[in-house]
Amino acid sequence: MADFVAEPAQSTTLAYGDASTAVTVSVNNLLTVMPPNQAVRVIPANTLASTLDTFVVSSVQAAGELTFSCHHQAAQTSALRVVRDAKAAKWWEVGLGDTTGTIVFQGYLLDVELDITGGPESIPTVNCKVQVTTDEVFTAGS
Repeated sequence: MADFVAEPAQSTTLAYGDASTAVTVSVNNLLTVMPPNQAVRVIPANTLASTLDTFVVSSVQAAGELTFSCHHQAAQTSALRVVRDAKAAKWWEVGLGDTTGTIVFQGYLLDVELDITGGPESIPTVNCKVQVTTDEVFTAGS
């Protein structure tokens, strides 16, 4: 079976800011956004005396990563590099393209890579990765 790769819906948005209530800097010309995949960890709890498989659900979640790419714009790429170089956590908000809600979380921008491999007739892209440090908060839309 082939791996399933989810693509974000049209109109998906991404923004960041200094507080969860002030996520105001939009990332423009998004090409891809892959929100973190926070899965509940299930830990096997079998012993030699067990007759059935038993599991414990951990309260610790794997925080995950957000990855995104956008068309290169000099001012925006510079701003993203400033965020990365500051090594300070920002709040990130993914607006779901189907308007069902938003996902907000805190994380550090680790990578800002300019990709110019497409040749002279293509628009350079910027590929970024955010290490998530908090649980996601989903807010339902209207």
